[in-house]
Amino acid sequence: MSTFWWKIILIIGIFILISLAYDTFMRKWLKVEKKEFFSYNFVNEKHRFVHWFVTIGGLICIFLTIPLSLGSSWFMQPWYLVIIILPIQEAARAVFERKYADNPNDFKFTISQIVFTLIWIFLLFQTRFFGLGEIKASNLPL
Repeated sequence: MSTFWWKIILIIGIFILISLAYDTFMRKWLKVEKKEFFSYNFVNEKHRFVHWFVTIGGLICIFLTIPLSLGSSWFMQPWYLVIIILPIQEAARAVFERKYADNPNDFKFTISQIVFTLIWIFLLFQTRFFGLGEIKASNLPL
């Protein structure tokens, strides 16, 4: 296995470990219950509607921008919309948790997750994926 793949595995592993540690710390500090992984934890039906509205609207935007983005700059690629859509979904979750959740700290935890994830994404882009950005596509071990 080449150095490239080891770096990818290392970056993903570090992200998972730091995320788990951060989530554990914040949950204990804010006294928030752990929710099931990969499950929809909607606060109410209105939250479910808003979540699916943003999801489907985001997917439509992504598919509509694919033809427009061919041959354009890297920041105009459709997958960058995901970086916008996910925080919008989580912000909607925070609003509904603030208004309707039993635990008043649920929304604080959600906001902290948004900030943590955005900082991580910003860090990845600023460091060119910790040096992986310098690798040319022709040198990738595929």
